[in-house]
Amino acid sequence: MNRRQALLALASLVLGGVFGGRASAQVGPGQQASLRDILLRELRVRFAQERDFIDQLLPHVGPGKTFSQKEVLFLMRKAQSKNLKFPFPYFRLMVKLLAARRGLNL
Repeated sequence: MNRRQALLALASLVLGGVFGGRASAQVGPGQQASLRDILLRELRVRFAQERDFIDQLLPHVGPGKTFSQKEVLFLMRKAQSKNLKFPFPYFRLMVKLLAARRGLNL
């Protein structure tokens, strides 16, 4: 098992225990919150510049893309563990570092 597989396995274990339904918060009957809504709420996004960063990141999230949804949610939780009151700066830094390693300029 290489490092990436180990991190993904760890992320899936952590996300499974941490979220317990929070990641799929019900918006209405039968609807789930989008990844954008989750990130905006959980990262306490306050400024247009922060929303723009989230909107710039989302096209690169998904199967076969630079980031998986699990990775983004893992980074969100990691940022919250650094500073629950203002997690966004930590999230942005971690995403930019990981994107640079993968050859993406955000």
